[in-house]
Amino acid sequence: MQTNSFEHFQPYTIATQSELEEAFHLWLESMQARQFSPNTLRGYRVNVGAFLRYLQENLNLTALDAVKPHHIRKWLIARQQHSVSNAQLHNDYRQPRTFWRWCIKEELTTNDPFAKVEKPKLQPTLKPALTPHEVEQILRACEGKEWTRLRDKALILLLLDTGLISVFAVRFKHSPHPNPPRGRGGNHNSSPVHRGGWEGGMLKNQRKGTY
Repeated sequence: MQTNSFEHFQPYTIATQSELEEAFHLWLESMQARQFSPNTLRGYRVNVGAFLRYLQENLNLTALDAVKPHHIRKWLIARQQHSVSNAQLHNDYRQPRTFWRWCIKEELTTNDPFAKVEKPKLQPTLKPALTPHEVEQILRACEGKEWTRLRDKALILLLLDTGLISVFAVRFKHSPHPNPPRGRGGNHNSSPVHRGGWEGGMLKNQRKGTY
């Protein structure tokens, strides 16, 4: 005998929820319907849930229209008093704002308390530089005549010589032209590479049909 797949489904009771809680559950359902990853959903549920609990339990706010900019600032100050990291403080602003923008888009409210609240400054985190020994180990790992080794060594030397960050380095393309196309701002985004290095190895493998 077949059973209805919704037989044991227990919907939440809207009557027992505040307007903030109801909007929160609807928002989570919308992200689940869009197939957000479980980790993303969990992060939003924890961070935005903490924000809404603060509004209700500490400020006695239950309606979307009742939340004002100074309430958002109180929330951010409370988080700072809990000595959260700078990155977490940034999320404590950004994720509740994402929830609120969804509420406005869904026409649950026209009130936007975040509009007049500046987001916390995200302080840059300086990562430790590689030691000379670590650089030598990386270059040693690139030794060899295979084109992939030559390519990797050229990229490592490019990063070391120019200070270019990896996200831009991976966008580089080989060009035989002395004047490559202009990039953002009309500037040439180019960097010369010694012809005897990875370029020769790549051209050799191109002729073999391996690249």
